[in-house]
Amino acid sequence: MLDPATMPLDVVPARIWSVGNYALGIAFSDGHNSGIYTFPALREIESAEIEDV
Repeated sequence: MLDPATMPLDVVPARIWSVGNYALGIAFSDGHNSGIYTFPALREIESAEIEDV
């Protein structure tokens, strides 16, 4: 699991691509690009309350 305290604040999406009709692949500026993000999962994240850092 990702520990948000260890995540640099300057990591941003560098590339986004479609995975079929159900998800997005995202490559980040720190070089990681594993996993896909389904549209329902992204909608859930969108509605989550985000802590201001």
